[in-house]
Amino acid sequence: MKKKVLAGILAATMAFSMAACGSTGSSSDSGSSAAPEAQQRQRKKASRTL
Repeated sequence: MKKKVLAGILAATMAFSMAACGSTGSSSDSGSSAAPEAQQRQRKKASRTL
């Protein structure tokens, strides 16, 4: 019984963390311009490894 409850809690935690890390497609202008640059670098780095 305890294992099933723990498994459910862990599954819910993983689902929330994946949703929090997901991209919504919207951006705010209040952030710094470093964030998009960092994303571009990550995309370039990822495309080189493929």
